[in-house]
Amino acid sequence: ARQLKLCRDMIADEKWHLSEDRVLIDQGLSAFSGANRAAGGLLHQFEQEVEAGQYRNGHVLVVEHIDRISRQGHDEVLPWVKKMTQAGVTVAVAATRRIYQAYERVELGAVIEAVVAAELARQESENKSKRLKSAQNDRIKAAQESAADGQHISYTRTVPGWIDVERICQTAFKRDPRSASKRDPLFR
Repeated sequence: ARQLKLCRDMIADEKWHLSEDRVLIDQGLSAFSGANRAAGGLLHQFEQEVEAGQYRNGHVLVVEHIDRISRQGHDEVLPWVKKMTQAGVTVAVAATRRIYQAYERVELGAVIEAVVAAELARQESENKSKRLKSAQNDRIKAAQESAADGQHISYTRTVPGWIDVERICQTAFKRDPRSASKRDPLFR
C-alpha cells in the first residue's frame, strides 16, 4: 500500500494518466534473486511487451525505488533502464523523483545515483540473506542438539500447514488450550 501510494502521488503530481489495469504487483517475487524479472512475473511480461514494441509512445513505468527493478546491483539495473528508455518507455522512481526519459541519454548524475542506490540495495539484501541463513542454521543446530538429548522441540513458530498444532498439543500433553498460559508457545 505504501509503495502504491508513493507511485500514485508521483503520477498525480506529474499529471500522468494512471491505468489501473496496468498496475504491476509481483508479491513474493524477489528482486534480489531476479525472480521478479523471470518468466511468470508481471515485470517480465512488461519487459517482453516493451521489447515487442507495445509501449513506444509516451508510456511511463513508475517504481517506488530503483531496487524494485532489481536488487542484483547496478550491472542489472542500468542496462534494464537503458533498454526501457531506448524502447520508448520513461522510467520514473517515485522515492527520489528521478525520471529517466524515453529516447534520451541518461545523464551522468542519474547514472551515479542509480549505481549507488542499486549497490546499496544489493548489499542490504545480501546482508539480510546472510543473517537469515545464520539464524536458520542456529535453529537447526539447536533442534538437532535437543533431538540428540531425546527432546523434540521446535525452535520456530512456523509450522507446516498440514500439522494441527492444537490437536497435537491437546492429545500429546492432555492440555486444555483455555487454561494454557498466553506465554505458552504451544498455544500461540
